[in-house]
Amino acid sequence: MISNQEIRAQVVHEVTYTKGVQYYSKGKVAHLSFDPKEKIFSADVIGQQRYHVKVYFSELQKVQSATCQCQAYANYKGACKHIVAVLKSIQMNWDKHWKQNYDAVVPNLESVTKGLHLSGQYGLGQSSSGEGVWQSDADRKAEAEEMHVAKLRKKLEERATKRFYEGFEQLDKKSQIGTGDVLLIPSLVIRDGGVLGPSKSLELSIRANRTYVIKNTGEFILQVAQHQPIPLSKAYTFDPNGSELDLFSQRLMDFLENLYWNERQLAESVSGSGYGRMASIFENRQIHLTDKSLYEFLELVEGQSFELRIESYLEKDVYEIETLHENPSIEVRVSEDDQGMLLTVNESKKTVRVLDIKGEIIFYKGQLYKTDSAYAKSMNPLLAQASELPDIRVGIDLEKTDYFFSRILPKLEQQSNVALSPTLELQVVREPLEVEVYLDQWKSEIVADVVFKYGEHDIQPFNNNGNFYMEKAQLKG
Repeated sequence: MISNQEIRAQVVHEVTYTKGVQYYSKGKVAHLSFDPKEKIFSADVIGQQRYHVKVYFSELQKVQSATCQCQAYANYKGACKHIVAVLKSIQMNWDKHWKQNYDAVVPNLESVTKGLHLSGQYGLGQSSSGEGVWQSDADRKAEAEEMHVAKLRKKLEERATKRFYEGFEQLDKKSQIGTGDVLLIPSLVIRDGGVLGPSKSLELSIRANRTYVIKNTGEFILQVAQHQPIPLSKAYTFDPNGSELDLFSQRLMDFLENLYWNERQLAESVSGSGYGRMASIFENRQIHLTDKSLYEFLELVEGQSFELRIESYLEKDVYEIETLHENPSIEVRVSEDDQGMLLTVNESKKTVRVLDIKGEIIFYKGQLYKTDSAYAKSMNPLLAQASELPDIRVGIDLEKTDYFFSRILPKLEQQSNVALSPTLELQVVREPLEVEVYLDQWKSEIVADVVFKYGEHDIQPFNNNGNFYMEKAQLKG
């Protein structure tokens, strides 16, 4: 029987043990099986992704080692939460899997000696010279025990040798992470015509001896999770067990499996509640993205280029880009008209697209930008129109002219290139704001006279005299 203390001994951090116990309690361990001959437990753990776990036991029913397919196991010391979850499942199903099989494979000492026990107190044994000698019950029992220990030692040595090589094979496999011979290549596809703006999806291909398009992404992800070979052409079959993905491809696969299993769990919940079936984000080649999954994908591809396709009914443009963490410099023109003023952005959906509802992901003139929140709040109302209109126009009524110049224009100039018409430029006063402070002593107090100067205007904000009083001690502090 394996104890909680023994399970805790496998982890480095207590939080890993806690998460693993939670995984087990939530029923995330599936397909637990036991090989009584090799003393190996196997199971799948379904969390954000599905991972296959193996736990190796010794003849003395102690944990020798364990493996998991997750990145945490590959990158860090100690057992991961998936291994802990499987160990808890083994603990709770010990008699079912271990006890009834263990006795059948390795007979205990009593069964060995029972078969060799002769009737009476003495029996006929054999000396080192080959001559027959009489042995007592104690001698025969000791000899039987030695035989059993010798057999057990040999078996343990054979198994230790096998697992010794297996361990180095696993270490060698881990050392090759990032240098795989197979690449998983994503394409971010933006299509016009969505009710809420452009639609976003991923499409996948595999590059081995040449590039192969994944025609059904949902089936592909499931088959990889189940370690099934996947025919991609008559000449090439992708084998998840025999092919090495590079580090980025492994991270991308984890991301896709996360999307797949989360949708599967949600679909089961919706189906069980009686609300019918929900539409899948996996549609043949496409994996439809929400704003959240778009953010996660862009974080995944941080620092490396990827393919972006802009598709409409009539044309398709392909770009090889990286995500830029900056604000695009878009020109906004301000001119006067009969109703007041007109803001114009001479861009169209050919050059600018807002890809998320917050306006933080912007495609502009062949580049993809991740903007800051201040830029998104000020520019999104303008740029969001570009998906529908040939150009962007916003009218400013006469009664809102002062508000525009005093409040909107300064912020707009911080986020974009604002070009005022010559007539409006003459109406805008741009003076630097200066401050002057005059200090004087009056009895035990220091008098500070503060004056703000804006062009020809002097502003004294504190009182009618412009004086602000403080104790000397405050001034020194």
